[in-house]
Amino acid sequence: MKWIKKGQIFEPSGEHSWMNSHICPLAAIVLEDRIRVFVSTRTKQDSEGNYVSYPTFLDLDVQDPKNILYIHNRPILELGGLGAFDQYGIMVLKPLRVQKELYLYYAGWQRLACSKAPYQIMVGLAVSKDDGLTFQKVSDGPILGIDMEDPIGVGNVFVLKKDCYHMYYTSIIRWENSKIKPTILYDIKHAVSEDAIHWKKDGKVIIKDDERGGCVAPTIFEYNGMYRMLFGYRPAFEADGTTGKYKMGYAESEDLLHWTRKDEEAGLSVSESGWDSEMVCYPHVVKVKQKWLMFYCGNGFGAGGFGYAELDAEE
Repeated sequence: MKWIKKGQIFEPSGEHSWMNSHICPLAAIVLEDRIRVFVSTRTKQDSEGNYVSYPTFLDLDVQDPKNILYIHNRPILELGGLGAFDQYGIMVLKPLRVQKELYLYYAGWQRLACSKAPYQIMVGLAVSKDDGLTFQKVSDGPILGIDMEDPIGVGNVFVLKKDCYHMYYTSIIRWENSKIKPTILYDIKHAVSEDAIHWKKDGKVIIKDDERGGCVAPTIFEYNGMYRMLFGYRPAFEADGTTGKYKMGYAESEDLLHWTRKDEEAGLSVSESGWDSEMVCYPHVVKVKQKWLMFYCGNGFGAGGFGYAELDAEE
């Protein structure tokens, strides 16, 4: 595959106190006259260096996605209460049409007292009846959490329906520490559901953490008779001890269960300069008027905002 970069779309710059920086991760739906991109933004760091993440959305022009039609002026979900899994942050993961409703899977953040493993992530679900203008959480607790299968945490998910609902989710497998800061590494695993709410994990590792590093944020689309998955992967740390920088990974499948990894065919890498010159991460692919578009985040885990690329149909 080959993706043709179209440029940066948006970089937060303190429009609101809860939208100070970063876009990470993101996900999109296509409406009749616009593309609604759900994004996760961050507050300023507090005195201890912590952020809080809030979810909102932008509307983009279907004809020209670099043309921003509207930026929502408030978060679409409130943080959880004291002790809740989403007390310290909510990040959007995947919107999914279920009959007349829009399901939004999201990551909830809870801080831990241990500085060597400072946070925990689990997955929640909210439902909208108005194409994402407003949402209602289905529960105060996570729909996908820690257990015997995933004892440390779960994160980014992608959900699609084919016979039943399939979820591809990030499973945190370990923490690693450098002299600068701790970081997590992860596999991509699989779960199934009949109603898109209650999930059964099957323990199957779809994309494994290996010598290339942890894998995160899968997005899947069907093209030319094959299921295609893009995802981010990175080492735990760079040579200087800072957290590893994401590259774009790629895998193919004929049945959604058995995947062949072919990172060299991802078709998108860093630019020579600019907002995505150090990192490309958190991809989300949608079809817009017969074109496949990939929205993705850039440098600094989304500190450089997000942009998009178009699949080269000639490849």
